Amino acid sequence: MAKANGKHVPVLYFVRYKRPGVLQHIIVADRQVLINQLNERLHHEFSSKIAFDAKIPKVEYQLTKLAKSLLPVIGNLGK
Repeated sequence: MAKANGKHVPVLYFVRYKRPGVLQHIIVADRQVLINQLNERLHHEFSSKIAFDAKIPKVEYQLTKLAKSLLPVIGNLGK
């Protein structure tokens, strides 16, 4: 649980929205800060990244089973 603490919790909680552009509208943060936090979540295996090969590259993030199991706990932190 120590890996899912502090300022990184909102990114973990909102990754279910998948696209970085959508996340940036929800979480008011600099794009580079958001990307760094998403990459950290990848490193700790809280999310996975899917890259689509198309004319315009597209990336989506998904929560892992571990992260999904933490969502109820994270949701209660704000209460």
